[in-house]
Amino acid sequence: RGFDREAGMLVRSAERLRNETEQQLADLRMDLREKRRQLRVMLGFVSVAYVFLLVLVWRWTTRAIVDPLQELEQRAAASLREGAAFRVGEEGGVEVYSLARTISALVGSLEERVRQRTHELQAQTETLEHEIENRAEAESKLASALEMAESGSRAKTDFLAQMSHELRTPLGALLGYADMLSSGELGALEQESSKEAMNRNGEYLLG
Repeated sequence: RGFDREAGMLVRSAERLRNETEQQLADLRMDLREKRRQLRVMLGFVSVAYVFLLVLVWRWTTRAIVDPLQELEQRAAASLREGAAFRVGEEGGVEVYSLARTISALVGSLEERVRQRTHELQAQTETLEHEIENRAEAESKLASALEMAESGSRAKTDFLAQMSHELRTPLGALLGYADMLSSGELGALEQESSKEAMNRNGEYLLG
């Protein structure tokens, strides 16, 4: 009975740990999907930003008027310098060059931020994948332990059944011969034979 209780507790503990592991794996997979979704959103934002910048460059290069170019250049420079005043000369060539330089700086800054964020997300993804692998390995070990516990329980049941059979047969013979001897109906030769049979069965049980 003590072995049954211990085996039952081990089986229940293994099942509970397996359920907890499965729940944690599900949470990790959900977190991984969320990180991937964030990465896709970031890449989508970068794509939109690139398209937007290309449209702006195309519009700027197709216009021949300098004033809109100067205004856009001043806005980009102000954004880059956090509101600091930025002035260029009246020449169109200088304005176009300054605008190109400012846009290049903005794009370079954006690319650097995207690279950093992508690197962070990739590192987090690798960490989550490693944790999922560890959880899967732990789940496999728990399954092996559960199988071993169930195998031990079956072996114990088989052993007890075999022992019960081995005990019942000689005990039945002993009880039968004892009953015959106690009846007083046996002759001396039969009594001696019964005693020898009882002795053999007793020695068998002792062995």
